[in-house]
Amino acid sequence: MRTSLQAVIALGCAAFLVAAGYAMRGEHVPTGNIGHLGHEAAGVLGSSPGGDGASGQGFTGVYGFSPNADGTGVWGETTGTTADAVGVYGAAPNTSWAGYFNGHLGTSGTLVKAAGSFRIDHPLDPHNKYLSHSFVESPDMMNLYSGTVTLDGEGSAIVQLPDWFEALNRDFRYQLTCIGESAPVYIAEEIANNRFRIAGGHGSMRVSWQVIGARRDAYAVWNPIVVESWKGARERGRLLHPEAYGMAKTMSIAADRERRSAPSIRRAAVPRSE
Repeated sequence: MRTSLQAVIALGCAAFLVAAGYAMRGEHVPTGNIGHLGHEAAGVLGSSPGGDGASGQGFTGVYGFSPNADGTGVWGETTGTTADAVGVYGAAPNTSWAGYFNGHLGTSGTLVKAAGSFRIDHPLDPHNKYLSHSFVESPDMMNLYSGTVTLDGEGSAIVQLPDWFEALNRDFRYQLTCIGESAPVYIAEEIANNRFRIAGGHGSMRVSWQVIGARRDAYAVWNPIVVESWKGARERGRLLHPEAYGMAKTMSIAADRERRSAPSIRRAAVPRSE
């Protein structure tokens, strides 16, 4: 009798699981946490109203891989609309990487950072040293162009720019430097029809030129850089880098965000070995 009843229950559960679109389902009633294994939309699917939908611990806590030619290994998304909403969040000590990408990195939005640099193998000692340079920063979205031109017999030259130059740039600023000798060179004709003219020198003189323009493309106009802004209500009184001001790291904006991201639930989700 018991065996028959168990078989009926098993068949009923199996029918429910198949009809619902997953192979296994578990629910933690007190918290409302739900986990699916073999879901029609994912191999593992978890949901939680107040904690982590999925949590892992190990040398690699969570690993994502896609064998598809146009697949995505890890996807993060949020429907939140506040400054606290983040699709993917990473945290690490100052000596580690909160995020590391072994390959090209692309974004369709604006990159916001405290500082930036390139780091390459040192050209003179690539096996033992790195070489780093900092970014050039500006309160404006600036593009910089430069080159060298040889003046004609009348001491002038026309510098031809790409056909997209004026469509991308505005508010031009110029700089000229004579090479090997001096002359009162100047901008005889400002940029028009994607070119400008230098004059004031003599034949065969070489002149180094530099032009800076402010971006005027649709994205730059739609997303201007706000040079000064007020911190949000939750951020006020806290710093991005409190250590630089001699304060404890607990005073950072990031520390406050992590405290509000259900850390107690996260710690309990995966038992940690002592």
